[in-house]
Amino acid sequence: MPTCIHLKQLRKTYGPTVAVNDLTLDIEQGEVFGLLGPNGAGKSTTLHMLTGLVRPTGGSVQIFGQDLRSQFVGIAQRMGVLVERPTFYEHLTVGKNLALAARSFKAEVNLQRALELAGLSHTAEEKVFTLSHGTRQRLGLALAFLTEPELLILDEPTSGLDVEHTQEILHTLRHLANHAGVTIVISSHMMHEVESL
Repeated sequence: MPTCIHLKQLRKTYGPTVAVNDLTLDIEQGEVFGLLGPNGAGKSTTLHMLTGLVRPTGGSVQIFGQDLRSQFVGIAQRMGVLVERPTFYEHLTVGKNLALAARSFKAEVNLQRALELAGLSHTAEEKVFTLSHGTRQRLGLALAFLTEPELLILDEPTSGLDVEHTQEILHTLRHLANHAGVTIVISSHMMHEVESL
């Protein structure tokens, strides 16, 4: 399989604190790759560097064979991302939030497909301020699925979900990797979740 992500001596420091120290790895296309570790281990920082949200102190990031920094716009259009806590327009519906996000993408999007993948088909008309934490998390996943990306970068995607919805999301991610060749990079401190993928 071709390489989707190539990290070479990736490093991030915040003053004297070293968050990521010379990380080198390759992730193949269609692979599900888990970053495991306790809080403060550098998982989120690594994902933020992969998405271009944080600039590395040193090293390089190549995605789809291209340098992330110089080719960011083209790479970002092929990537779906869920990092931190996603924010939404609270007084708009789930569907309208997705429709607004879709306008910012140049690619065609399938709103219904994104809702189905995230298990939100029945909540499209609900206003965001009425949603539970777990449902908001699934809306963040729907945003990541919106462009049917080749690469998904997900930071603690099952945070706040109950056991049933966690299993549904993990099953969906495994299906996307197996049947659509989507590369998935997922961070978690829950080893059993990553093992199930």
